[in-house]
Amino acid sequence: MGALGGAVGLVAAPIVGAKQDGFVGLAGGVVSGLVGAVVLPVMGVGIGLAQAVRGFANTPRAIKQSARGMVWCKEERKWVDPAAPAGCMPEAEDCTLPDMDHLGTLACLRLVPLA
Repeated sequence: MGALGGAVGLVAAPIVGAKQDGFVGLAGGVVSGLVGAVVLPVMGVGIGLAQAVRGFANTPRAIKQSARGMVWCKEERKWVDPAAPAGCMPEAEDCTLPDMDHLGTLACLRLVPLA
């Protein structure tokens, strides 16, 4: 999305600027479009890398907690014991790996023994 936004801004910003403020708006739009064409893709790559690193960093803990029988509570964003009397419980009792919600967030993680 960042590269697409940068490309659209590269074309659209000068047009909008020219319509609003003439030549001065065109110049400002060109500058704005060029900055956006560089910044948006770089930000997209940075966010993607940060999310990948976050996933790699959290995977060992997720495997360990899942092996201990814990489940991920997406509302509280923490691991919980399903045997605890109160607290956040997963939506389904038979969670499998992986169980993603509509946003791609790990909603429940429980390793199922092979039998």
